[in-house]
Amino acid sequence: MKKYFQKPRLIFSLEKDDKINPTGMQLRVWKLDRGATLLVRLFRHNSNAKKKLWDGKRTNGEVSDLILDFLENQECITNKESWDYSVDTCNTLTDQDEYEEKEKCIYFAWLVKKSKLDF
Repeated sequence: MKKYFQKPRLIFSLEKDDKINPTGMQLRVWKLDRGATLLVRLFRHNSNAKKKLWDGKRTNGEVSDLILDFLENQECITNKESWDYSVDTCNTLTDQDEYEEKEKCIYFAWLVKKSKLDF
């Protein structure tokens, strides 16, 4: 398992009642790996918060796309097409999160597409 030793940079945060927040949850976004990795943590303050996000009909992929669209609209990222969702990275970062209420959180992680990286 990759162990992240750096302190991630918080680039965006919303409270559950912010008007521009489509999720209805506390939202935090971090960049890691010199901006090549994004981590989103959504805190479910009640059971209806998760229902609102999935709306009873969205798939996990559609919710991921919704969050990525939101990050692009908020100018946290410049082009959502440059990112791939990463289950492995999400699991690794979730395991390393020390937030005391992480069992009440939903996590998403994306990596910059390899074709976009300049080697």
